[in-house]
Amino acid sequence: MKVGKSIDAYATLVERAWTTTWNHKEWWIVAAVAGLANTGGVFSSVFNTFWHLRPADTISADTIVDVFPIVGWFLAYVRNMIALDTGDRLISVGILIVVLLAILIAIVTCQHLLLRAIKKGHKKTQEFTRKNIKKDLSHIHIARLFSVDAFFSLSLTLLVTGSAIPLSLLLTDYVGVNLFLYAGIYSIILPIAFLVNIVGMMALIFISQKDLSLFSALREGLYITQKHWLSALELSLVLFFINMVASIIFFFFLFIVAIGAGLLFELAFAANAYLLMSIITFVGILLAGAVVVIYAGAITMFNYSVWSGYAKLVRRAKHSPIMEYTFRLFSRS
Repeated sequence: MKVGKSIDAYATLVERAWTTTWNHKEWWIVAAVAGLANTGGVFSSVFNTFWHLRPADTISADTIVDVFPIVGWFLAYVRNMIALDTGDRLISVGILIVVLLAILIAIVTCQHLLLRAIKKGHKKTQEFTRKNIKKDLSHIHIARLFSVDAFFSLSLTLLVTGSAIPLSLLLTDYVGVNLFLYAGIYSIILPIAFLVNIVGMMALIFISQKDLSLFSALREGLYITQKHWLSALELSLVLFFINMVASIIFFFFLFIVAIGAGLLFELAFAANAYLLMSIITFVGILLAGAVVVIYAGAITMFNYSVWSGYAKLVRRAKHSPIMEYTFRLFSRS
C-alpha cells in the first residue's frame, strides 16, 4: 500500500536522523552554532515568523524586534554610538564589522562542517570524527552558503513587510471581515514562505555535500520543490510536531534547573551564605546554558539529518505523498 510505504519512508528518515544525532553528540556544539542561521525546522521557521504579522500602521520598533531580535541589539548599539566621539565611533564601528564577519564565518563554517559530517554519517563509509575537519574545510564555500542564508532572511523579511501593506489597506471595522482578510493573506504568503525555505534548505545541502555552485544548488532546490512540494510539506509537518515535543521537554528541563537553583539560592540567602549564593547563581547559569546548547545542537543536527536524507530519497526513488494518495483514493470512491 502506498500510504504504508510513505509512512515507512518518513519513519526511516526520522529514525536514521535520530541515530546519527544521538551517536555523535560531539557535534552538538557545532550544530548549535549552525542553528543560529537556520535550525532546519522549515515549517517552524515560517510559523514563528508570521505569528508576528501585523498591519503596517501598527508595526513598531518592538514588533520588528520580536520578529528579528538582532534588530534590538543593533538599535541599542546605535544609541550607545551616538554618545561617543567621532574617533571612538570609527574604532567601534571597525571592531563591530570585524566581530560580525568573524561570527558570520563561524556560523557558515559550522553549517558546512555539520552537513558534511551528516553525509558521512548517512553513508556509513567513513568515520564520523573530527579528524576529517581539515579535509572538509578544503571544500567549504563560504560565499555560497552565506548567500543562501541571506536569501532565507531577506525573503522572509520582504514577505512579512510586504504582506503588512495590503493588510493595512484592506482591514475594516468588522472583526469577521478582518479574520477573512487575515486568512486570505496567510493562504497566499505562508505557502510562498514555505517554498522559499525548502529551496534554501536544499541549496545548503547541495552546496556543502555535493560541492555544487550557487546557481546549480538553487536549480536543484527549485527542481525538488517543484516536483516534491507536497511530500516536503508532509515531512515539514512531521518535523514541526517533533520539534514541538522537543521544545516542551527543553522548557521542562529549564524549569527544573530554575526551580532547583531558586530553592538552593533561597536556602543560602536564609543562611546569609553570600559566597554560596554567588556559586549557586554561577552554576545555575552554566546548567541553563548547557541545556540550551544541548537542545539547540541536537534539534538542529536532527533537522539537518532529516532533510539530508530526504534530498537523497527524492532524487533516487519515486515517493508518493500521503495526502496525494488519500485524495486520489477518495476521488475514486
